[in-house]
Amino acid sequence: MKPQVMVIDDLDSARQMVKRALSRSYDVYDFASVAEALPALDRAAFDCVITDLRMPGIDGLEGLKRFHQKIPALPVIIVTAFATVETAVEAMKAGAFDYLKKPFDPEELELLVGRAVEHMRLRRENEQLRSALDGSFSVQGIVGRSNAMREVVSILERVAPTDVPILIEGESGTGKDMVARAVHGLSKRAGAYIALNMSAIPESLAESELFGHEKGAFTGAETTRAGFFAEAERGTLFLDEIGLLAPTLQAKLLRVLQDGEYIPVGSRRPRKANVRVVCATNEDLAKNVEQGKFREDLYYRIRVVPPLAR
Repeated sequence: MKPQVMVIDDLDSARQMVKRALSRSYDVYDFASVAEALPALDRAAFDCVITDLRMPGIDGLEGLKRFHQKIPALPVIIVTAFATVETAVEAMKAGAFDYLKKPFDPEELELLVGRAVEHMRLRRENEQLRSALDGSFSVQGIVGRSNAMREVVSILERVAPTDVPILIEGESGTGKDMVARAVHGLSKRAGAYIALNMSAIPESLAESELFGHEKGAFTGAETTRAGFFAEAERGTLFLDEIGLLAPTLQAKLLRVLQDGEYIPVGSRRPRKANVRVVCATNEDLAKNVEQGKFREDLYYRIRVVPPLAR
């Protein structure tokens, strides 16, 4: 996974210039304001922040302080077209990693970001090594010692208390269900944890299993039945092997994630869903999207945070 860089500038052209300069080596996420960017720190593990100094609302220096309140070690690079010795000194005193004057050479920016990302990598590695001196660790039943597992747990602890969807990637038998249970255990949800393996359900029954059905909706539907979304109300629904979901159901799952509503089979009345969705796959979903086998909009809806990977 590429290092993740956050870019904040109220000018779209400035953000796009930075993305073009860095996108080959980094995953770049751009925001028009500090207020928009701050919540993203709770959803992903960023390696560097590049922020303009003068912006409407929260300016770059105040943003720097707020970023460090959340993640003290996060490298923040301040850029501005109004560079003076005084503002440079003020930025460095406030804890900026470095200071860059507009217009800047893209290669200069890339070198500076490379230093910042390496700085963050070393800080994380040092923290992991210090923790490793205490031996193994256990979080919600996940036991491990490796740096990779510690990184997974670190992401879990940040995103589990939120309600954003999560995608878990990994081969069969690598503990994806355990990670999903840990997400639920670390969340604030009072409802049940419900797991559904899409590979075990015939395509003809999958919609009814997910969303329920009304009496008489199809042959054999002798009673009204609640689906797994209803059973997981106020809780977590784990959809394993999400890559096997039929295209028609992909659209209906997307509606639940976007609008918080679903319609049982045979009904015309939408039902509200207060459910945290965690998905898992042993397939390369990004490749499936390229091949037209999986909806791109659904892929990015369930991949709000970087996938908890293999």
